[in-house]
Amino acid sequence: MHGIRALLLDFGATLDGTSHWLDRFVEHYRHCGLDLHRDELDPAFSFATAEGYRRTAEMRRVGYRDLIATLASIQLNYLAERGAAPLRAALASLDARELTRLARAVADDFAAKSSRALTESREILARVADRTRLGVVSNFYGNLEVVLAEAGILPLVGAAVDSSAVGFFKPDPRIFALAVKRLEVEPQEAVMVGDSWEKDCLAALRAGLHALWLHPNGNPSRLGAEVGSQMAGNVADDPPGVKVETIKALSELELVIQ
Repeated sequence: MHGIRALLLDFGATLDGTSHWLDRFVEHYRHCGLDLHRDELDPAFSFATAEGYRRTAEMRRVGYRDLIATLASIQLNYLAERGAAPLRAALASLDARELTRLARAVADDFAAKSSRALTESREILARVADRTRLGVVSNFYGNLEVVLAEAGILPLVGAAVDSSAVGFFKPDPRIFALAVKRLEVEPQEAVMVGDSWEKDCLAALRAGLHALWLHPNGNPSRLGAEVGSQMAGNVADDPPGVKVETIKALSELELVIQ
C-alpha cells in the first residue's frame, strides 16, 4: 500500500488474538468444566456485551482480566435464568459465590491466552511505528486506554478511540472520522485493520479509508472470493469495486506497510 500515513487497528480478535471473543468464551467455559456450544452462549454473549456498554461509567478504570470476569458473570447469570434447560440445570447447583469463582476462572484462562497475543502485537506495532501513525478503533467499554496501557501498547498509538467513550460505534463512520482527525491525516491516507468484514472493512471503506481484512483461518469469505483479497460492491451499499487485501496474521503488516 502506498501513500498510507496511518494504521488503525481493531482490538478484540485483532490485537489480543485472532479468535472471536464468543468462540474464546466457549473454549474457556469448557476448559473450566461448563459444557456448552456456541449457539447456546450466543444470546448470553450479546446480552453481556450490550450490558457492558451500558456500564461505561463503572468500566472506565477496569483492566482486561476484570473486564472479562465482569462479562462472564453477566453471561452466567443470563444462562442460569434464560439459558437452555441443560445449562440452567448445571448452573442451578452453583450458588452466587461459585458462579463468581467460575467467572474468575474463565477470565484467568482468557486473559492468560490474550496476554501472549498482546505481547506479540506490541512487538509488531513497535516495529512499524516509525513508518506510520498508529491508532486503535474499537467497540469497547470505556476502558480501552486502560487495557492498552496494561499491554504496553498505549505509548505506541496516537489515537485510542473507544466507542463507549465517544458515543458512537462501528460501523458508524464518525468513529473513523474522529480517529483520522486525532492522527492528523486524511481518510484516504489511513487503513483500518480488523477481523470484521462488516464493522471494520466495509465501514472503513464507506468512511473513505482503506481496509485490510485480518482473516486468519484462510477460508473463503461469505462473498465467495478467494482469500488474499476481497472485492467490495457485492452487497447493497458496499463501495463498488474496491479491493480489500487480506492478511492471516498481524505480522504481515510489516510487509504491507512499506
